[in-house]
Amino acid sequence: MIKRKAIPVGTLFMTLVLALAVLGVGYGLWSKLLLIKGTINTGVVDAIFYEAFTDDDNVENNELKDDGDDVPCKVGGGSCDPMELGPNPDRYDKDVGECVAVIDSLDAQKLHITVTNGYPSYYCTVWYDIWNNGTIPVKIQSLTVTPNNFTNGVEVTVGLSKLSCGQQIDPGEKVGDLPPTNLAQGDVHIHVEQAAKEEASYTFDAQLLLVQWNEFDDTLCK
Repeated sequence: MIKRKAIPVGTLFMTLVLALAVLGVGYGLWSKLLLIKGTINTGVVDAIFYEAFTDDDNVENNELKDDGDDVPCKVGGGSCDPMELGPNPDRYDKDVGECVAVIDSLDAQKLHITVTNGYPSYYCTVWYDIWNNGTIPVKIQSLTVTPNNFTNGVEVTVGLSKLSCGQQIDPGEKVGDLPPTNLAQGDVHIHVEQAAKEEASYTFDAQLLLVQWNEFDDTLCK
């Protein structure tokens, strides 16, 4: 009869310890994964022309800006031509020229200005309202005028005023038929100079660059 050799008690004890250690490692590898899901909704930088008018389009739109524009002139039938720039100008005693501003029907970010039958010392002031119809405040970074076929200040003088570099326009809310809140009003002033030629057509482009308010760079203001 073969006798099996007994395992030493110390060896058996160490074997059990190692087995429990391995079992402990197995339990330590159990895990739980926690998930975080986030959603970031960005806003919109946007702005359009809401309203535009001039002081020589034969319609009084604002009694503080173009008073008398609907009063027939003694000579010419329409309102008398403005003889200076700015709100409520003095007027000549004749209706010769006409100045009209129209917001583009397909793109409200464009404004068309047309002067008809202009002459040396003819003046026109165009008023426009800007509506921030986005969700983020904007600031005016720059206002520029680019003459296409004349030298500004020689044949014709065109300038942008009222609005200033750095002016903030907050988002405006429109309710019903009421005008939007926070409208910003600016103007384009036009003066036909003595050097203007007869039967000429002078064109220009004007741009207002609006940037989100926290990206405005005041060093770019001139």
